[in-house]
Amino acid sequence: MGATKSTADILEALKEKYEPVIGLEVHVQLLTRSKIFCACSTRFGDPPNTNTCPVCLGLPGALPVLNREAVAKAVKAALALNCRVNRLSRFARKNYFYPDLPKGYQISQFDQPLAEHGWIVIRTGEGPQGGIEKRIGITRLHLEEDAGKSIHDGYPDSYEKTYVDLNRSGVPLAEIVSEPDLRSSEEAYDYLTRLKQILLYLGVSDCNMEEGSLRCDANVSVRPRGQKEFGVKTEVKNLNSFRYLQRALDYEIGRQAQVLDGGGKIEQETRLWNTQTQRTMGMRSKEYAHDYRYFPEPDLLPLVVSEAWQEEIRQTIPELPDAKQRRFIEGYGLSTYDAEVLTATQELAGYYEQVAGKSGDAKLAANWVMVELLGALNAAGKTLAESPVSPEALAGLLELIRDGTVSGKMAKGVFERMFAGGASARAVVAELGLKQITDDDEIRRVVRQVIAANPKQLDQDLGGKKSLEGFFVGQVMKATRGQANPPKVNELLKKEVERAAADIFFTRHNEIHSTAYAFVRNGSPPEPDLIYADKAGKEFGVEVTRTYLNKGEAKFLWDKARKKQGSPQVWTSGVISQPDQVYEGTLLNAVLAKGQKIYSGAPPWLIVVFEYPLGDTSEANMIANSVAAKLKETLSPFAQVWALWQVTNVLTAQYEIFRLT
Repeated sequence: MGATKSTADILEALKEKYEPVIGLEVHVQLLTRSKIFCACSTRFGDPPNTNTCPVCLGLPGALPVLNREAVAKAVKAALALNCRVNRLSRFARKNYFYPDLPKGYQISQFDQPLAEHGWIVIRTGEGPQGGIEKRIGITRLHLEEDAGKSIHDGYPDSYEKTYVDLNRSGVPLAEIVSEPDLRSSEEAYDYLTRLKQILLYLGVSDCNMEEGSLRCDANVSVRPRGQKEFGVKTEVKNLNSFRYLQRALDYEIGRQAQVLDGGGKIEQETRLWNTQTQRTMGMRSKEYAHDYRYFPEPDLLPLVVSEAWQEEIRQTIPELPDAKQRRFIEGYGLSTYDAEVLTATQELAGYYEQVAGKSGDAKLAANWVMVELLGALNAAGKTLAESPVSPEALAGLLELIRDGTVSGKMAKGVFERMFAGGASARAVVAELGLKQITDDDEIRRVVRQVIAANPKQLDQDLGGKKSLEGFFVGQVMKATRGQANPPKVNELLKKEVERAAADIFFTRHNEIHSTAYAFVRNGSPPEPDLIYADKAGKEFGVEVTRTYLNKGEAKFLWDKARKKQGSPQVWTSGVISQPDQVYEGTLLNAVLAKGQKIYSGAPPWLIVVFEYPLGDTSEANMIANSVAAKLKETLSPFAQVWALWQVTNVLTAQYEIFRLT
């Protein structure tokens, strides 16, 4: 017996079979101080019925006077939405009865709207360039007045009465009707998001859905995939948030698909989205256009918008989101995603551009604005306008990062203090003593202390355990309270580990073979193959002058240096295979990298080769004393030649050690 499919699985299968067709009707309250046909205030939140007059109450004899500013803002929106603004448009009366419509009709536009045939571009889906671009048509944009508001709760007798607030009656609206070009709830969400963004950029509305400044109804139908004709549509209302829009559309698409798949028919009707049950509910049979009995508004002359006025309004349109995103990508080198985030609002884009311009680093500015600033604002529940960190202050912090005063990690702590108290970056750095350590000598001193304090980890690191590199970096940062410059720490740590490796090798060699021998050399020292420091803190360079050890000699060296038998290190004519654990591996790798070095002319140093082991310590002392005497006479750098004890008939390997400091 097969597994029973869940309701979700069934609906998903039906959505694959049927294609949704969606169009949105968006009502936008225009940002004017007075209503569209009278001088009453549009201010939100005033006591009920205090912003009314005979015109918006529909009293006999009161005549409407058109608000020029409302027209200008509607034209501005139409032009930004690529609409054709009609030179002549007319107002009409839309007749219907409802308690919050005092005149019994709404002044709107019908057959001659303000603007038509527009479009905007949305990005659908995901991809490296932010998704696929799709053009959504806009059928029309027309002006109308808002109705009042029915209040069903909030009063002691709300269980039996509905109150009416007419403050909103007569508020100017622009209704923007899209073509049925949307094919999913996601596309509808993207369309409404982009439309809201454009309107906010224009400043024609505050688009506050909680206050009713942006309201949306959806016309939805489904049809078998591949069919050209549209299905019967329903209108879904009460979509007062972007989230509810998407949920309501998903539900209604699934409901209609189930009805059709079961052989039923879709009724043309208005349905209400119920936020409690998460379903659409039948509200009333959908009125056809003639049911509204539209006829021309006799109290208003035709609206004329001249070409000159259109051009004047066009000049006030700012750089819109699409153009700004392209400029950010091309001018600042940002990714599509970063550009979309930073142009989400005009205020954020302006903030970012100030930071980028003052700091001189557009990409660093983008990262800090998107991650640190927006993250802090979200956590604090603040808007960008409430940010305690100004663009100038954030740019000042980024300048400290760029000039090396603080590291990126330190800067995050500085930013937290700036956000909490509003202080400048330099003031916080001075207060906390957080200036980054960039002096090589100071960092080198700490690095050497860390290496000396962790011999076990050093031994493991030299044995090939690379994860310990992070351990040493962490210890240095801990010792400097995070103030050491990370790139310098990595650079110096690498050198100091090499020096420590050489020190280990030479110390062990000296324990077995007595003191090293120094000889005077002429000229400047060559670029060393390896640098190390002895316990006195003096730096030495290691120069390889001959690199021939056979298997026997390598085994001898290995056993002597380790004072025990072990896996031999095979090194013949420049080829080496490492044993499991190598103390002197760092040095020998440097020798290997040197290979068969070819010098132009005689090497500028004195090389002494001992053909036989030095059994007589007096001979060694004599050489050392003569070298010491010679060093008193000159400040020239000197060389040391290490003669490894040889196996019979095998040439020694020679290393020149010259003092650097």
